[in-house]
Amino acid sequence: MTATPPFSLKLEFSKAADKPRIDRLFGPAIKNHVDPNSFVARREDHVLDRAVASGCAAFLSDAKGDIQTMGIAYHLHHDKNAAPGTAPDYTELGSAMARLTGYNSARLVSAALTLKEWWANEPKNFLVAEIDFANGPSTHTFHTALGWQKLTDPQKMAELQTLCDDTIAPADRGAPVNWFYCDRALMARQARVLLDFMDQGGLHNKKTGDSLSVDFSALAGIGLYRTRLEAIAAGEIRKPVLHQISP
Repeated sequence: MTATPPFSLKLEFSKAADKPRIDRLFGPAIKNHVDPNSFVARREDHVLDRAVASGCAAFLSDAKGDIQTMGIAYHLHHDKNAAPGTAPDYTELGSAMARLTGYNSARLVSAALTLKEWWANEPKNFLVAEIDFANGPSTHTFHTALGWQKLTDPQKMAELQTLCDDTIAPADRGAPVNWFYCDRALMARQARVLLDFMDQGGLHNKKTGDSLSVDFSALAGIGLYRTRLEAIAAGEIRKPVLHQISP
């Protein structure tokens, strides 16, 4: 089920109608291939539906509309009755799956989704990722490539475990995980990574020499113009100032 290059890709942020495309990735024909160790936990149906409909999934799709790489942000609220649009206490990035090998596509999607969540609905605390102890590729993506920091506060970890378990299907709870976080101070790093992908026109496989072009226009569609990304990469994280920057 691994996609065969070369082809072009498009960065997208989800809408409710994308749910069937996303469900395909969780079907055994694809998931068992890209996630043989079952590192990606299945979410409760209502949680996944809400995230997709709220634009919280980011993915790279090919010319046929098939999703090749995906990540989903889950808004975590202490108040279970929080009104739609209420800033979450935390935002968890999860459900990362990549059908492409050697292109660092998960890095691109994760950086884009992190910036989108910070820009559009910043959590009260910070963004987090829970990564299975044995999941080396995801640890490399978030910690090494994107610079997310390891969370060591036992109270925070216990708090997050409770919040995240509420989103995960019961059968998939309880895996031993490391927690990583991304706060405002790390947004410049996310923007620099994303700009690097934009500068090379998309994805590049260093081993094979193949390149896949990526349409990044979805970023401008949510107000993350290149000029704003460049400002964020330079360390500007004051949103009123960023809003004054035109395309």
